[in-house]
Amino acid sequence: AWEMIANLRPDVAILDLNLPRVMAPELLRRTRDRGLPTKLLAMSERTERHTIVDMLRTGGHGFVLKSATARDLEHALRQVVHG
Repeated sequence: AWEMIANLRPDVAILDLNLPRVMAPELLRRTRDRGLPTKLLAMSERTERHTIVDMLRTGGHGFVLKSATARDLEHALRQVVHG
């Protein structure tokens, strides 16, 4: 995931916080610390407050539940892109 973000530099990337072998906090930190323009929208099935707060503190720009509707996902993406 890191190589794709670093090489492609998308405007937005959706990051599944529950994927195995993806170190989401490390990916968030690298993107932030290296000053990449990519905004990260995290997706998870978990809603624990600490998970969301930690994600935002380490460089995430938004959060959406995996159970979100297509309309909710579109809204979250627009919020991340436009602030």
